[in-house]
Amino acid sequence: LRAHALSAGNTGSHARTLNDRAAMLAVRHGLAIRAAGAVSERVQVVSAEGVSARDLAARLALDADVESAVPDRRARATLVPNDTLFAAGPAVNRTAQTGGPTSGQWYLRTPTTEFPASIDAVSAWDTTTGSASVIVADLDTGITDHPDLAGKVAEWPVPTPRFARDPAPGPDGNIYITVMSGNKIARFDTKMHVFKEWAMPADHHPHGLLVDKQGMVWTTGNGKLAKVDPAASEVVKEYQLPAGNGGPYAVAVDGGGMVWVNEINTDSVVRFNPANDEMRIVQLPSKNTGIRKMIVDAGGKLWYMGSHNGRLGVVE
Repeated sequence: LRAHALSAGNTGSHARTLNDRAAMLAVRHGLAIRAAGAVSERVQVVSAEGVSARDLAARLALDADVESAVPDRRARATLVPNDTLFAAGPAVNRTAQTGGPTSGQWYLRTPTTEFPASIDAVSAWDTTTGSASVIVADLDTGITDHPDLAGKVAEWPVPTPRFARDPAPGPDGNIYITVMSGNKIARFDTKMHVFKEWAMPADHHPHGLLVDKQGMVWTTGNGKLAKVDPAASEVVKEYQLPAGNGGPYAVAVDGGGMVWVNEINTDSVVRFNPANDEMRIVQLPSKNTGIRKMIVDAGGKLWYMGSHNGRLGVVE
């Protein structure tokens, strides 16, 4: 309150002042306001019947004699994780911005000059500890021996490690890759953890790869598009693209089964219809595009990113 300060050292006077304050506010606001304890000379706790703490605080905050009014809430102890690697660090001192986890969990500290990118997780945990329904993925290439990752990160050597690249999932749950210099494609069985390879036609040297809904594998190579049937273990057909060796790279398949391929050297995209082998060329509006990746969104639009000219584009 702006006025009506408590007198020093007189308990009886304090009680009267607290009651007088409450009575004044009760009359002014038409509420049954009762006095509670004092917090300081000009700060006290009051309560009222028939109104929530939030609404009471909002009404009192508008009073000319009230400096500030907020709901009286319970205070809870701050939260810290039970992770032993976090607890191993020195105690957190937020005022001095010191302490916290030791090296390896620096990102949980309060941001400092030394750790400007840390996220001050302790303050966040004071607000919420999240929900079990939220799934968070953490991809980190810098730590391989953290106990939280034990048994959860694995690698397998590719049978022909000659520029193996471009992993893509198939509808069978397996992962398919290209081996460009080895002129092969490979399937990794995610249950058995074994590879199966298929040799591609001479000089194909696959770049991009994608598996359609029917399980057919489509790859781009030196001027050609190839279709591989993993179930039959055969290359079904290889198709010459319009620009000859125009540098085909990315490949995508839309909801209608149309296969899209870009040709870097001609700044164009080709739509291939597997039903009749028809190819339609779409010339891009800018030069030196350098597409390395294309995707088809839920609405059927083809999106591409020009790695050479820095332009994002769409084919509708």
